[in-house]
Amino acid sequence: MIKTSHPFPSGAFEATEKVLAMVDPLDPAAFIDLPRFDALDDGATVEQDSRSWAARFFRAGANPYQATAPPKRTVHHATAGSADLIRHELRFGELELAITESVRWVLVSIHAPDLPQLGADDNPLAQAIGDLAEQLLLMAGTNTDPFGQVANYQ
Repeated sequence: MIKTSHPFPSGAFEATEKVLAMVDPLDPAAFIDLPRFDALDDGATVEQDSRSWAARFFRAGANPYQATAPPKRTVHHATAGSADLIRHELRFGELELAITESVRWVLVSIHAPDLPQLGADDNPLAQAIGDLAEQLLLMAGTNTDPFGQVANYQ
């Protein structure tokens, strides 16, 4: 069961399924160390976009550019079945985060050791996931669009 305070936009589940179908089968060896963005074609733009999204989505400790310890940063170069991807792996307290991003989306994978088990009553798990989201993500704020207009988001 999915609990939400807002309806999902049309196509949200299909888009999520496509992202997971691309990322899940990738062998970890398909990601190579990325010590500096200038190793990439147009690395300065890639880094700027990545920093911009991270500042918009993540609270300071979960932001891979503001984490206490530097993240492990890797890159996967596009293939016929996958996009160019940047991955940041870091710890946030007891949580292990793998933040995988493309030019169009960001996927946050969380290893949380003490989540309640899904069972007949899913409220404890739903509450724990909501609490994790509040810890890691900026759930509401403002964003300036490409035309300079400020818009609220949640």
